[in-house]
Amino acid sequence: MKHLKPREDGQYMIQSLLPPERGGLFVSYVESELGKTPSAFIKELVFKYLQETFPEFAIHSVGEDFCNLSIF
Repeated sequence: MKHLKPREDGQYMIQSLLPPERGGLFVSYVESELGKTPSAFIKELVFKYLQETFPEFAIHSVGEDFCNLSIF
């Protein structure tokens, strides 16, 4: 399996293609019901998953992004 490599700034770009019907439903719901962009919502889901799965890591805020992880 090929591993993802970080961009020059160290961040990882993760993409996922959804079938038209599911993708349209997801985008419509997130924008209209949650008032968020799909990208921002997916980022929240990933961070929540990481926090729940790896509780030994604390997520610290950097501006509006939550991308710095540190070990206790």
